[in-house]
Amino acid sequence: MSARPSAFRLGLMVICIILAPPLLGVPHARQSEHAEVQDLKVARMPLRGTAVQAAAYLRLRNTGEAPLRLISAASPLAKRVEFHRMSRSRGAQRSTRLPEGVTVPPGATVAFARGGLELRLSGWRLAPRHWAEVPLTLRFADGSELALSAPMRR
Repeated sequence: MSARPSAFRLGLMVICIILAPPLLGVPHARQSEHAEVQDLKVARMPLRGTAVQAAAYLRLRNTGEAPLRLISAASPLAKRVEFHRMSRSRGAQRSTRLPEGVTVPPGATVAFARGGLELRLSGWRLAPRHWAEVPLTLRFADGSELALSAPMRR
């Protein structure tokens, strides 16, 4: 018998993770009133070696009158979701992790796009080839959250 769980068991675990809080009466953070997300998608990233990662791309608009600070993101399908900024230096592409998150000024839009800001997903709980939609939760400094579902682009 294999020590690795089957795709069925992993799928069942993901469903339990998603459904458990409402069924158990776990309190939810309030929905973000001042964040608007557009053009959301997740795409696999080509990497050397055996590591497989994906990145979420989106446009985040602050519809409020105060700065909106995105402090973290999570997905039941990935162990880690981190903010990264891509840049070029001396012909090489560099990735810088942004542990403090991203701040969106009032009325502004910040784009998470290839070659710039990314939400990087890694440490799969289920192989990306099984994904059609990727659940993603954005968490803000004011305690609000925004639950989303992103289509997986191959």
